Amino acid sequence: MNNSDTAAEAEAPKHFTRTSSVHRRRTLYLVRHGQALHNVKEAEAQEAARQMALQQQPSCTPDEIAQQMEDARKAVLQDATLFDAPLTELGRQQAKQAGEYLAELIDRGVAPPPTEAMVSPLSRCLETADILLQQHLQHEFDIPDDDEDPSERLDINNEATKDNDNSTTEESPRRSQRRSTLLVHIRPEIQERQTQYPPDTPQTPDQLYHWTQQQQQEQQEPQQQEQQLDNNTDSSSSSSNNYRFHHHGKALTGHALQVEESRTQLRERASKLFDVLMEMSHRHVLIISHKGYLREMERGLLGLTDSPLFDNAEVRVYHVVFTRGDRSLESVERLA
Repeated sequence: MNNSDTAAEAEAPKHFTRTSSVHRRRTLYLVRHGQALHNVKEAEAQEAARQMALQQQPSCTPDEIAQQMEDARKAVLQDATLFDAPLTELGRQQAKQAGEYLAELIDRGVAPPPTEAMVSPLSRCLETADILLQQHLQHEFDIPDDDEDPSERLDINNEATKDNDNSTTEESPRRSQRRSTLLVHIRPEIQERQTQYPPDTPQTPDQLYHWTQQQQQEQQEPQQQEQQLDNNTDSSSSSSNNYRFHHHGKALTGHALQVEESRTQLRERASKLFDVLMEMSHRHVLIISHKGYLREMERGLLGLTDSPLFDNAEVRVYHVVFTRGDRSLESVERLA
């Protein structure tokens, strides 16, 4: 979480008009999931392979030892009991700390609070999101007035435009709901590289749908109890913050389901996040994903070719500007 700041800038397009309608500004909060069970098994297998190589084959070269460690790591990942591996207790603590760190950044004015989120469908990311948001939303924040990109309100093809055309000085019911509920989109596009190993295999869309329904029910129960204790509280104007998971009812399709996805293919998939970000109604977006995906997103879409790998539950915050017309990166600034 405390890696040194990095920044990269792409050349600005030479010709564009109506800057406000061409540019799309986003604050991106990138978070890797906390430690998962298979992460522990991988580390144990690699260390055991290293010790064995040193004891039995003292003449092994560093490259040979590294290959034996990698083979041991991959062997562990074939364990069917690690299907969609959950967080460890340490991983849950890391997710809580990530939520505290995010709240601290917002308290210090480093970045505005996220107003929309997307998460990988793998359980380790869903758990991380749930714990992080529980911790983060214990703090009360003022939702910034610019949580929706004003340029999107100029785009007649954007659904958000239609909702805002009828806005008045008073907040509409939809606007009020956005202030109180952070929508967390479960997006298969941001899941880990397709390795065909059990830990990287998510639940089916039907299973995810039932999970989201269960989460929503669990969140509603304490809210209903709180409302019963204070019937005089106007829930529409309550300052409490909530979040809700939403599954889009789809899974990755194509080659990724049939063969191992290469790093090049993963980078191509990560670059398509541009289109997903353009779908988001809000400009301050929390993204909870995986080491491999986040690496290719930073090095590809954001142009940060020297960006280091994410640690478990690490948080990085960027302010980015895209040009919608030629679908290019205008600028990127590391905030934390």
